[in-house]
Amino acid sequence: MTDRLGVAQRVVVLLMVLGFAGMLSAALTVTFKNRHVVVQAPSSAPSGMAGDAVGALMRQAAQDPKNQDVLVRLVDALMAGENWQAAETFVNRAITLDINNPHLYHLLSQIEEKLGHAEKAREAMKKAESLSPAADSPMPQQPAKGPLSPDMARKVLEAEKATARSPKDARRWTELGDIYFDTNQTQPAITAYEQSLALAPDNPDVLTDLGIMYRNAGQYEQSVASFRKASKLDVLHEKSLFNEGVVLYYDLHRKEDAVRVWRCLLRINPDARAPNGLAVSEILRQVR
Repeated sequence: MTDRLGVAQRVVVLLMVLGFAGMLSAALTVTFKNRHVVVQAPSSAPSGMAGDAVGALMRQAAQDPKNQDVLVRLVDALMAGENWQAAETFVNRAITLDINNPHLYHLLSQIEEKLGHAEKAREAMKKAESLSPAADSPMPQQPAKGPLSPDMARKVLEAEKATARSPKDARRWTELGDIYFDTNQTQPAITAYEQSLALAPDNPDVLTDLGIMYRNAGQYEQSVASFRKASKLDVLHEKSLFNEGVVLYYDLHRKEDAVRVWRCLLRINPDARAPNGLAVSEILRQVR
């Protein structure tokens, strides 16, 4: 009788073990089938306000997974926290929502480079370069870079010599940046304008020209930041407001933010116009 009871108990225990193993196997199967939606936590969790911001954006992305603006802001926050693996996951998710957005490929290129994926970084950058800004953008694009004329080459050389003679003269750096700007030498222009601002940081005109060069380089978030700093320094600075709206609308695809900025411009000047002559009020009618 005791032996039969012992056998029965062992059978019950064995069935329980098998049942638990089956449950564990099913759980693991579900996990691996859905691994593409699982994001690994950073090795060291972000702290303070940065961590709170990432957490809030994560929740927004979970509630509204097709909100591209939220995804881009989340990618920016993850990149700032150097959480490159998670940033890669979310920028790729954003790309599936807008496969023709060059800014997303610029971000992907930076992320892949940080992850040590040189070939993927090159491919993403090549894709970004192939996607020019919208053809109907009211902000004129810089012409293709070509050989300088002898006269312009002389002016560049003279400006470079002037900054070498007076390296602490912000005006000289601005003049050099302007020449680079006019000859579509984007990175040298950025360097010159940044040097000018390091010496005289409160110049809204230089900040605006720097923002345009950042846009040429595909650095759209830095472009917007430069325009915003200019308009804070001079609340009536129409050029910075107009250009901020252009980058927000055509490059970052943050349409509501662009409309808000252009409305602010129209409050300053109801007759404001784009460089191509189109009234900003008409642009607003077209984009709404």
